Amino acid sequence: MKNALRLMAILLFAWALASCTKNTNDGGGNGGNNGGGNNSGNGTYNGHEYVDLGLPSGTLWATCNVGATKPEDYGDHFAWGETTPKDCYDWVSYKYCMGSISTLTKYCCISEDGYNGFTDYQTTLLPEDDAATTNWGSGWRMPTQEEWIEMCRHTTMSHDVVNGVKGLRFIASNGNSLFFPASGYITNFLENTRYCYYWSSSLRSSVSAWFHGGDYEMLQTQLRCRGCSVRPVVNFNNNGGGNGSGNGTYNGHEYVDFSLPSGTLWATCNVGANSPEEYGDYFAWGETQPKDIYTDNTYTYSDDPSILPSEHDAATANWGNGWRMPTQDEWEELFRKTRWFWTWQQGVPGLKLLDINGNSLFLPFADIIWEDGPDFEEDFRYGCYWTNEGGSDFAMTYYIDSDGWRRKGYERFRGLSVRPVRSAAKQ
Repeated sequence: MKNALRLMAILLFAWALASCTKNTNDGGGNGGNNGGGNNSGNGTYNGHEYVDLGLPSGTLWATCNVGATKPEDYGDHFAWGETTPKDCYDWVSYKYCMGSISTLTKYCCISEDGYNGFTDYQTTLLPEDDAATTNWGSGWRMPTQEEWIEMCRHTTMSHDVVNGVKGLRFIASNGNSLFFPASGYITNFLENTRYCYYWSSSLRSSVSAWFHGGDYEMLQTQLRCRGCSVRPVVNFNNNGGGNGSGNGTYNGHEYVDFSLPSGTLWATCNVGANSPEEYGDYFAWGETQPKDIYTDNTYTYSDDPSILPSEHDAATANWGNGWRMPTQDEWEELFRKTRWFWTWQQGVPGLKLLDINGNSLFLPFADIIWEDGPDFEEDFRYGCYWTNEGGSDFAMTYYIDSDGWRRKGYERFRGLSVRPVRSAAKQ
């Protein structure tokens, strides 16, 4: 489990095409696309073709890279946030820094990486810095990390060769498909054309951005000064990827339906928060109000039930009957039945969870209250959420950080976050 979590969070792996065998081609070298034809698409926008893969979000994917005229062409390479190709891709030539990795002037979330401590907490490319938008026109844009994951989850990937160019083909259940040439990346010269390097519009850290390397649902990180390919998307419904805004309310609080086997509905905010990115209030286990000092001496709940009664459940007490703190099984189900990754949302780090139905949820790294204040270790790089299950001294929590999630026991008097749930049967 630890290796799998680290693989998803660090995302530093390489996928080689050199070892794959050439597929049998049917009519024009598009082997095995099961009705996808030659990526001729099934619509155009601003003069560029797109293909409908039948995705829940309605996102439509372009059939070619920016700068290409056919699917197997590499097209142009861009540094993340730059809109024109160039000869050399390094920090000296990068548009949004003062010549080095620690002098960023835009899209910076950590002061140590910014020029003279600069931060703007902007984690998604603005249209004026999006190579797809500036080259193809308004409406086209680079995919978010959520949209890459959605596309991969709803298609079948196979290695393919088109007119002598190696790459990957993603085949949808409706018969349409997309071909991505293995176009490598550029530093001082074109490198690694055995691999796929396609930018997302999402920042991973101040110095790197997420890109898709073409291995199912996995994303990798790449230094943003390097030159990678861009495959545009367009969404006429403008709902691609979701933002955790929920799809229902109860007692005035929004919830999201992940179509979980248990039917559990998860709140979109912590108790005490008004938006998914806010930390909200902190509670000792069994107490229902926040306070200034969290120590054993200030702890007021002396019972030791295995399951917290509703009158001592911070979710129920603050949000009303029907809402409650999750069980261990419900946390496990949430993490195992969704796709998650570390990200920044509105300048706040946390875990983003995506469901196959297109819904999403954000859990901020709200840290833990130790004694009289938050620990805030490593700049809010972790969070901890109560379950409703406890014992005499400890209660069970779910600890989240950039490596993912794990179950952990904490002293009951500590101040932790509460994310409410409700059962579908109580709607």
